[in-house]
Amino acid sequence: NIILTTSGVLIPGPNGGAEQAVMVTDQIPASDREDEYRMIAVDTASRRLLWQSAPLDPKLYNTRILYDDERIYIISGLSLVALRRTDGTTAWTAPLADQVSLNICRDRLQLVDGRLAALSDDGTLEVFDAATGEAQWQVTTYQDSPRGLYVLGQRLAFMDRDEDVQGVLR
Repeated sequence: NIILTTSGVLIPGPNGGAEQAVMVTDQIPASDREDEYRMIAVDTASRRLLWQSAPLDPKLYNTRILYDDERIYIISGLSLVALRRTDGTTAWTAPLADQVSLNICRDRLQLVDGRLAALSDDGTLEVFDAATGEAQWQVTTYQDSPRGLYVLGQRLAFMDRDEDVQGVLR
């Protein structure tokens, strides 16, 4: 049995082809094994399964799915994961400073100009190269547990507090 979760996106197919539905699934085996959470891609025109990923973190059901021409990006547990769009295999994984609770605010993962940014629960903003997963830079917020990460133009922004506990946009 395959159950679709709340996470899914339609992405353009390669070379102008049919859109692909990329979704997180909860796959329930017929045996006594535990459920497995996997990403799947389906061709929307033929309704054919294109690929499925290896098992991912079981708390993945509410992740934000981002993509570019070559990869799909998700947070799985304490890692940022890039899957290849061609076959769903893992392109790279990068450890995060802390968990990123997307159930509180789904925009705490952003893709901007070839870089991925993740704002974790402890207030660490980390930026990674989207092609390689290599860490680019990080900053720690004054306030822990910030609620949102925004893209203004081509810049990242988030709400924080200053020493006087006044709200500021950084």
